[in-house]
Amino acid sequence: MKRYDLLYRKEEKNLESLLTGIGIDIYKVYFVRVYISTMDMDEAFELAQQIKRLLPNAKIMGTSTCGVIKDGKQYDDQELIIIEELNFSEVFVKMYRYENLSAEEVAGSIFNDIYGFNMPLIHVLCGGNYSDVYGFVEEFNENNLQNVMLTGGVSGNILKKNLPGYVFTDTEVLNKGIVIGGYKGKRLKGYCNVNISHEPVSPVYTVNRTSDCIIEEIENIPAVDWIAEHFGIINFKESYSDWVEIVKKDPLSRFQLILEDHNGSSRFVKYDADKGTISPYFSKLPSGTKFRLGYTSPTRCVQEAYDICKDIVNHPVEYLFCYSCLFRKLYFGNSAEWELRPYAENNVCGAFLLGEISWLNNRNEFFNGSCCLSGVAEEDVYVVPDTDVFVDLYKIEDENKALIDYVLERLKEKVTLQNKKLLERLIAQQEKAKKDLYIDRHLGINNLIKYKEDEEQFNFDKLCMVKFENSTILINSLGREEYFRFIKKNINMIKEYLLEQKFFHFLHFYVVNENSIIFVVEDFVSESFFMEIVNSLFKNWQFISHDTEDLYVINRFVTVLNQEDMVEAAVNGLHSNKDNDSFILISDDKVDWDSSSSAEMKIIGVLNRAMENGGVVPYYQGINNNRTNCIDRYEALMRIVDLDGTVYLPCSFMDVAKRYDVYKRLSCQLIKKVFSDFSSRKEKVSINISAYDINSKDFREMLLDLIEEAGDGSNYIFEILEDEEFRDMDILIQFINEFRKYNVKIAIDDFGSGYSNLVEIIKIYPDYIKVDGEIIKNIDSREENMIVLETIIFMGEKLGTDIVAEYVGDKVIQDIIKNLGIAYSQGFYFSKPQPISEIVFS
Repeated sequence: MKRYDLLYRKEEKNLESLLTGIGIDIYKVYFVRVYISTMDMDEAFELAQQIKRLLPNAKIMGTSTCGVIKDGKQYDDQELIIIEELNFSEVFVKMYRYENLSAEEVAGSIFNDIYGFNMPLIHVLCGGNYSDVYGFVEEFNENNLQNVMLTGGVSGNILKKNLPGYVFTDTEVLNKGIVIGGYKGKRLKGYCNVNISHEPVSPVYTVNRTSDCIIEEIENIPAVDWIAEHFGIINFKESYSDWVEIVKKDPLSRFQLILEDHNGSSRFVKYDADKGTISPYFSKLPSGTKFRLGYTSPTRCVQEAYDICKDIVNHPVEYLFCYSCLFRKLYFGNSAEWELRPYAENNVCGAFLLGEISWLNNRNEFFNGSCCLSGVAEEDVYVVPDTDVFVDLYKIEDENKALIDYVLERLKEKVTLQNKKLLERLIAQQEKAKKDLYIDRHLGINNLIKYKEDEEQFNFDKLCMVKFENSTILINSLGREEYFRFIKKNINMIKEYLLEQKFFHFLHFYVVNENSIIFVVEDFVSESFFMEIVNSLFKNWQFISHDTEDLYVINRFVTVLNQEDMVEAAVNGLHSNKDNDSFILISDDKVDWDSSSSAEMKIIGVLNRAMENGGVVPYYQGINNNRTNCIDRYEALMRIVDLDGTVYLPCSFMDVAKRYDVYKRLSCQLIKKVFSDFSSRKEKVSINISAYDINSKDFREMLLDLIEEAGDGSNYIFEILEDEEFRDMDILIQFINEFRKYNVKIAIDDFGSGYSNLVEIIKIYPDYIKVDGEIIKNIDSREENMIVLETIIFMGEKLGTDIVAEYVGDKVIQDIIKNLGIAYSQGFYFSKPQPISEIVFS
């Protein structure tokens, strides 16, 4: 997947030159989203048509906004153009009119168009301050058996021109319309999460009566009177000139109605002076709606941002997009700059709307005042947020001093029992929110934000990380709620043990993530005493059993001494020693595993550059047909070509690639290039497929897409690497049978090097057996090698399988191979691996 993010100002930039400057292929199919900050409807429509002329195969959707975000910075005077290109997915864009239609009818029309397709995430943008957006989302949820995630919201007003919101495609532009867009694809995954930041501070109240958009009664009291009583309002102001004035001066914008049973979704309300009524912005609320009063809390915002960082690393996301609310922007100032700071390396973009739609806790919701993050992925690419930014964010001032001052000021004017209670709850909630910022909500102990603060106060120089090694298995077996209960028990048992041993008073505990905790000590604790603590824990608490299930948690310990960033050193130590059988690893100034780590980090850098810059390159080695005495097929071999031209062989990077879970991306990029290189050639090509590949559902689907696109697979040979054991032979057999339907041939690679399970080989019935080079290269000098080779030839004859001899390095070996009747020879005697540009095809 590729994405191009462009800021566009009509007066300054020529669109054609802007697109040419990023090197875009104008004839590809793109999903283009346009977010307008300054243009009226006609200008926006003209821009969409211009994009269509320049990118004729693009699918285009767009909306007006209250500002855009690019690379975490806010812009009010430019348009944002997002151009996305996916490899295996189709783009779907369509406009719908909602005027004179019920929410049920609108949702039904959209659902009928997308039903049956794998569309995990859809952008939904509603023009004209669509008042029934809440009802639309609820109706969509009623039919949403496919768990389609919605992301988007109510189009923003063009603030500079005071124009109402609108939506558009390249064929029409509407005030009262809904435009949707997304991808259809079998391999596609979607992600959504929401930072709501609203803190409830009141009991639950009920909306008793409504009429269309108007709230008529709350708690059986006229809504205007109820609001005045609870907010301490003497006289409602008749009108406000703009949104900035509303946020600064309208008392109703200070608190939200936080809906019960809607994942914290809330509504801002407004007073209509002409009608003397109260109503929510941009939505209706049905009678019977239950809510609590709340306020927008920056402390809670930071906590939720931190929680999202911990969550997002578990979900594939190639690029992030953010729909945030104008209210949020006006409350927090440059909210995007600090709220999205953890994703600075991911070039996050976004738009400010007047209400947001997102998926949260297995349902879609309509929000006001939130920040919704979303993204899609075709491959297992993960966002890695920079959580160090929270070191600064925890220092935010007592965030709602201005809010409390405001309430106090209103109290002077009109003192009531209700708003006195509201103020008391508000102040109490402030203290609780501040404390909650430092506490992990699942495990109830201090988190990394608190560690970063304490680190500045105390002289920590020794750390032990306890990693719950089998956390994934436990979560799958127990469910998340029971898992956290079990882990909390695990932590408490360790604490109690340390207390009994008189160790506890020296230790500070913190949660790193859902599968790791750390404890640290200050420099006055000796190294020998600290290691005594760690060894004692290891001896007694390496395994802790579950109290009812036949399960246990495996605790792995890594200690770090005298390092500048001890948490990072601990994490690196775990990665570097992933295959180490020891459960205690020591990293300090005296023990140097940094030399190997340094080399490993260099290779990681090489791999990252290769994946980003097309440096995963197939080299092809010719295979000689001994019957016709010509090269009529090639084996594709992976090479990494760095930016400086250095070529890396698999032996230098493959272990690192698998250790850090990037092997699959490398393999996918390589195979796509092989299919591209040989799509119109008559020669056959062999592609190495490992157990690692075949056991991946995503990889199998990607390969199937390529074969289906090719139509006929008779020129492709899949070489199954025999030196890697398959976890599930049924998956391998199913894989082979599926691809044989497309005439793909199957080879067993490096036969004789691994476990050589002949029963399983017979089940596969390979078309080719490639004999391991260690057998072939010494065939002229070692009698046992000849015996093994003759046995393989005999087996091949019985199975009707051709034999390929690898590592044929000279004429002596080739003559022996040919005299034995072996069908194919491969090795430097015939061809060295080389890029396709250097091959002279016969």
